Amino acid sequence: MKPLLFLEKLRIPITLSGVFICLTTILIHFDILWGKYWWAHRWLDLRREKFSVAEGFSSFLGILIAASILVIVRNRKVISKISSFKRKCLWLIGAAFLFFAVDEAAAIHEKLGSHLEAKTGIFKDTPIFLKGFSWMFIYVPIIIFFVVIIFMTYKTLGRLYFGSYSIRMKTFGIAILASMPMWIIAIEIREAFMCVQGTSPLTLTLIEEIVELSFLMALYLMNVRIQKNLGKCKS
Repeated sequence: MKPLLFLEKLRIPITLSGVFICLTTILIHFDILWGKYWWAHRWLDLRREKFSVAEGFSSFLGILIAASILVIVRNRKVISKISSFKRKCLWLIGAAFLFFAVDEAAAIHEKLGSHLEAKTGIFKDTPIFLKGFSWMFIYVPIIIFFVVIIFMTYKTLGRLYFGSYSIRMKTFGIAILASMPMWIIAIEIREAFMCVQGTSPLTLTLIEEIVELSFLMALYLMNVRIQKNLGKCKS
């Protein structure tokens, strides 16, 4: 089976699975799924980041995004119409999502944050000491860099291969999509402040996880759409 066909066939199952996991997490948050539905909390709650189906699904999306970028960047039409710099950016974005998949599965950023806090004493004497929040000091500059190159690269791809929408609409949509990691960072910072103040951030965590999953699904679906349009375009 061709990679494009495989990725396209996964589009509907991925969308339905993502919506199901988001709805399940919302129902758990409002105590609608509990008691005999304990398994839903254990396996399908996006906020449980250790050995859950929801966590595995996010990691799988990271792999699918990397694979779909690989298919795009190796297409001869992309090679002929997009600059070498932006093709290198695509390779870099693909590598970043592969790392995200590993990070999500192994909780690398939380462990790195906890290690940094233990070594430096940052957040000592606060409720978030050794909780891993200091990962943001390392990751935020990197995430900002990737937000910029995702916007730059997908703006070009969108203009060429994302249907008949106006350039302004395409740019606006891609800007919203590319900025979503910054929304996640802003929510994480607010969560840290709430924990310091002794307030439960569960609702914010719910929003953060749904935004993250929405970002991953939207980027994957956009890549599939670009690939499909590439197949229709003449060289």
